Amino acid sequence: MSIIQNPEDFQPSEESRKKWLSTRKNPQPIGIINFPGYYKTDGYSSDKYWFLLAFGVEIVALIVTIIGGFSKSTGFGIVAVIIVILFVLFDFLGARLVHKFVGDIQKIKNQILIENDPTKIEGHYLNIKKYKTDFSKYLGVFLIILSSLLKVFSIYILISRFPLSLVYIMVISYLLVIYIHIKHTGYWYAEFILRRSFRKEYEKYAVGKVAGNTDSNNIASFRKMPFTTNIKLNFEDVICSGPHKITFQNSNSVSHGSSVFMYSPNNNGEAKVESFDKQEGQFYNYMIEAIGILTDEDIGGFTHGQNTGQSSVIALASLNFQIQNP
Repeated sequence: MSIIQNPEDFQPSEESRKKWLSTRKNPQPIGIINFPGYYKTDGYSSDKYWFLLAFGVEIVALIVTIIGGFSKSTGFGIVAVIIVILFVLFDFLGARLVHKFVGDIQKIKNQILIENDPTKIEGHYLNIKKYKTDFSKYLGVFLIILSSLLKVFSIYILISRFPLSLVYIMVISYLLVIYIHIKHTGYWYAEFILRRSFRKEYEKYAVGKVAGNTDSNNIASFRKMPFTTNIKLNFEDVICSGPHKITFQNSNSVSHGSSVFMYSPNNNGEAKVESFDKQEGQFYNYMIEAIGILTDEDIGGFTHGQNTGQSSVIALASLNFQIQNP
């Protein structure tokens, strides 16, 4: 189910759409293409439940810390409040830093699929490595671990006659919290912010539509892009998915301005983007026409009834459309 309301009329702004790259995406096989994912989100419910579990543990720790501090003295209580503020700050900053370059990496993974220059492809992989090993990620992990250590230590100090068995339970709980903040919190927050941004823009769009002053950035725009392939797709004139369609134009020649997507059935098959000077044989020219945002779900709709090669070409051409029309 799309998170874009009324997609035939409304489209989120480009600024909001960029946030979509930072949400969780599981690779999806389409034909022989292992599609990284562009405009979709996977596992939001799971990330939300994991986050709520961590949030529950955090709330217990905060309450116990503050009560324990004020039960000793006002001074201890003030210290406990300061520690609680540090808990929240370290966890929030840590989760954001760990997740900082997820969107950049996701965009590059998609760009690699439609690139035909080996030098540029190598550069893309180097950029992915750079983002994955950036110092900010390690700093984020450090802050999350430091926050958990502070929680365990402060509760142990502030509460008298602290059972050792409870210490073990706390350590196990905060190891789980560390895992959640590193693996799930950033993805939950990214989707939460994305949905809030889409919802606010749609509410503003709906009000503006009634008043007659709708922001043009939120009106679903019509966009089209030609592409050429060496295999005929499994439809005569047009195939539709939601408000979008792919139409057959002509055959036997490469249309000016088209991107050329070649499928080779040899061995395990290969689908890739080629340049014009390498083309020989018969070609088929098509046009992707989209109203609003072409999502990954829409691309899946285009591939229904297509074989492996046809689905692979559609996936590459549609991905190229998404990247060229962000």
